[in-house]
Amino acid sequence: MSKRNYVITRSEACEAKQGPVTFLFGWAGSKDAHLAKYSKFYEDHNMTTVRYITPIFLAGVPGPELSQPLLPAFEEVNAADRELIFHLFSMNGCMMVTSLWQILDQQRNGRQIKEKIKGIVFD
Repeated sequence: MSKRNYVITRSEACEAKQGPVTFLFGWAGSKDAHLAKYSKFYEDHNMTTVRYITPIFLAGVPGPELSQPLLPAFEEVNAADRELIFHLFSMNGCMMVTSLWQILDQQRNGRQIKEKIKGIVFD
């Protein structure tokens, strides 16, 4: 089994996998410590967060394979049954959502997850 490449934090109020989830997608070259500062804002408002730093993509439009490593996080937080917010940092974060949108089309509950997206923050 491969090492998980994302970080999930749950507030006490969200320990039961209820309430909104915010996915934070880092900028090129960012570190988890950078995203943790932003994540704390959401955690302080009783939200679960998922922090992920997208590998730097150098050319062209990313395909669904870019977001493949993040799919298990959607299951872990029960994303299909919760409101979702995406916080995107720079173009790297935007490319991640482009890839994620494509891969969700291939998932059995992808449409349901897409319908749960309530907001996107561009930073």
